[in-house]
Amino acid sequence: MDSFISLKTWGGQSSFSYSKSDLLGITIKFGDGFTAKITMEEYVALIQHFQGQTVNIGTSRTDRPPGSVGEWLHIYVSRAAIASYLGAILVYEGHAEKLARGLIKFRQIPYAGIWSQYLGRAKDYMEYDQWIRFRSELIDNGAFNNWGTLDDVPEKWRELLLHLWYQLKKSEYWLEGRFEFLAPGGPER
Repeated sequence: MDSFISLKTWGGQSSFSYSKSDLLGITIKFGDGFTAKITMEEYVALIQHFQGQTVNIGTSRTDRPPGSVGEWLHIYVSRAAIASYLGAILVYEGHAEKLARGLIKFRQIPYAGIWSQYLGRAKDYMEYDQWIRFRSELIDNGAFNNWGTLDDVPEKWRELLLHLWYQLKKSEYWLEGRFEFLAPGGPER
């Protein structure tokens, strides 16, 4: 069973708790027995979408500013207003910084998009348990933030990634130019 972490909402007026799991994503408990869920894929998509940006958090239940986190969550994740919870989680997890006047500043993640695509394709070439451990390292520990080429990858993942690199090189993904920068030693020229 996952342990829950207690936090204050974005506005600091009330408390909630959440847990994060590779398999279940994020479960948020709030109010009088209410629960909201966001998959890990949705959570990563949110971080990728806003990476490097400063935007309005958009915690209003009815009037979410265009381009805000609240609007994005309403469109892509849940009709429920969960930005006040997720904003606090993003700050706690180190993905963003809370600024004045309802603004949130997301960290720049240089390689997040490409590693997320790589991770999605990697699932096709791995045993499920191995993929879950790999995904946990990439997402939960943020390892992909610092991996510019396969040479930057820790030794424990390098052999697997080299195997995946050769598999991807044969695929349509390679032909579309998505992964050539991951080549051992850097991009092929």
